[in-house]
Amino acid sequence: MRLSVLLLSVLVFFPVFASSAVTEQGTFSQEKHFKGFNKPFISTGSFELAEDGLTWQVESPVKSTLLIKQGQVYTLNDQGEPQLQKGAEPYVNLLQAILKHDEVALAEQFTMAEHAEPGCQTLLPKDDLLKQLFSQF
Repeated sequence: MRLSVLLLSVLVFFPVFASSAVTEQGTFSQEKHFKGFNKPFISTGSFELAEDGLTWQVESPVKSTLLIKQGQVYTLNDQGEPQLQKGAEPYVNLLQAILKHDEVALAEQFTMAEHAEPGCQTLLPKDDLLKQLFSQF
């Protein structure tokens, strides 16, 4: 399986994870390409990056919740309670570097190329493990 964008899930407001100062917010569309399928699986949603964490909301095709706070990754269960996702920690710094446009941190793991769309760059993974997960950002 190769992904063209980092797979994350929907974020619903939860008071314990409320952020005091949102530094970035926006919408996203991500494509996931799976062997055996001609068309990509497309998800859309929104995100908020604050000084103390990230909230990521996937609104379609399936709603889900992702919270990143203090270097940990959580999802919300059916009752709206945060559940720790073990094993996701290595990707926290990578995701934050992407969203903050930290070119120094990104250059360690990606080759950067200009993208046809103004203000965008294509990130090509250098590391073999990342190459197994992502073809490009």
